Amino acid sequence: MQIGISYGDNDFMHTMSGFLRMVADSALVRCYPEQITKEGLLTIYRNTIYGIYLANQSCFMYSDEHTQEYLLKRVDRADRFYINEDIGLYLERFGTGCNSEFAYIDTGTNQVIYC
Repeated sequence: MQIGISYGDNDFMHTMSGFLRMVADSALVRCYPEQITKEGLLTIYRNTIYGIYLANQSCFMYSDEHTQEYLLKRVDRADRFYINEDIGLYLERFGTGCNSEFAYIDTGTNQVIYC
């Protein structure tokens, strides 16, 4: 299975890779992959992304006054998520030169690919 996210800001690639790895390692993916939807991914994103940012990117070294709000605005719709064949369609449309503003994970290998 492949899960992708279009976030439009390469400064947050470590945050997004942390999010993708967390989802890939979840019981949702391992036990109930048929339950994965774009809307469900958006719900998970909204409820975890700031903590993932703190753990994977800022490490409490930056002023985070507006970061949580910013991260929620960057990915505010379910259509920012891509599942399986949607990723191929995204890459056909936009190519791989997206300045690391799109990333996806292959849950079989746990490898994050940035485009």
